[in-house]
Amino acid sequence: MAAQSAATFWALNCRGCHSAPPGHRPSQPPGVGQFAQTEGGRIFFIDLPADGTPMPADQDARLWREILTWKASCHVILQAAPSVRYTGQSYVR
Repeated sequence: MAAQSAATFWALNCRGCHSAPPGHRPSQPPGVGQFAQTEGGRIFFIDLPADGTPMPADQDARLWREILTWKASCHVILQAAPSVRYTGQSYVR
């Protein structure tokens, strides 16, 4: 974890499923977990600095705690989501 910032880890491993809802305007500081209600149900997301600015060390540490806490209950990571069957085959050319 030390070689990679929490924001980079989130962007590469989590943001694909946990992006902010359309039209969202940040109301919390970067790195704070949030929930939103959408037509598809409740979603969890974390805003990152839009311009890619590195977060201060205390915010980076807080984001690592958020990620590691929620990672323990992520159904995709735990392979407990029966509707998600990703094999990667459709993305391999």
